[in-house]
Amino acid sequence: MKKLLAVILITLVSCTENTKASKIQTTPAKEKSETQVQENKNISGNWIFTEKSQNSDIPTLQFTVTVKQDGEEISGQYCAVANSGAKIDCENETRYNLKGKLIDGKFTGSFYSFFGSSKDQGTFEISVIDNNTINWKVILSPKGEFYAPQLCRLQREISTVSSTDTKKVFPLSSTGLDHLNWDESNKYVNYNYTYNLPDYKNSAVILAKNDLSDDPFYTLFTLNKTNKVIDSLKISYTEDGYPENDKRYFFDFVINSDYTVTVSKSERKDYNKIKIRDLKYKISDGGTFVKIAK
Repeated sequence: MKKLLAVILITLVSCTENTKASKIQTTPAKEKSETQVQENKNISGNWIFTEKSQNSDIPTLQFTVTVKQDGEEISGQYCAVANSGAKIDCENETRYNLKGKLIDGKFTGSFYSFFGSSKDQGTFEISVIDNNTINWKVILSPKGEFYAPQLCRLQREISTVSSTDTKKVFPLSSTGLDHLNWDESNKYVNYNYTYNLPDYKNSAVILAKNDLSDDPFYTLFTLNKTNKVIDSLKISYTEDGYPENDKRYFFDFVINSDYTVTVSKSERKDYNKIKIRDLKYKISDGGTFVKIAK
């Protein structure tokens, strides 16, 4: 009997010690895991989602989001290019159209479309998959027309785009220009920066920028083999009035890999941008810009 009690006592002491040891070993690992999750919650940066139809290099939808995070709060601006460039829910100027806060491990907040009023807001949710992947979900759609996807998975944009990498360059829109490696040049009158886009057939294609004024503007140039300008097309600019005036017209663009160019005209009313029309162009075999009939 004494031997049996001794065995039971030893067993109980051993189990207690194993339990304590287990707690000592697992607690630091748990704390490290929670710390890692919090580190991965910072989603500041540029994010992109692209959807393509089968056997097509032109995306049917491209959705990019630029996010700035301050603690548990975020603000951001999206650009949704839908219907293969026919619909552009974007803003050329910096204008944050979404705001949110970290709640129960997800960023939840409100957003509005650049097609309508900033008062007509919807609700979104962003969940973090890992440091380079997030999920976007529309909980409540805003009133009116908008082209942000209902649900998609975005990847973080990390590397700088190379001029020779056509697949990464296109589609190129007014809101996707900061990551390009611009060359400082005054070769073209009224422009101080240029970027060499991939050639189109026998023509070189140059995107020129002037950012010396309050309203930067952009123009496409085509060149022949002797670097002589064939044609030009102004694709992003503003007109009428000054920044403090209430009524202005904005022109934004999307360039696809086949060099179809969509230029969208919008009007500012009560400090909201309202889409007026889209104009489409293509580059001819001779290097001139040709308007595409509707």
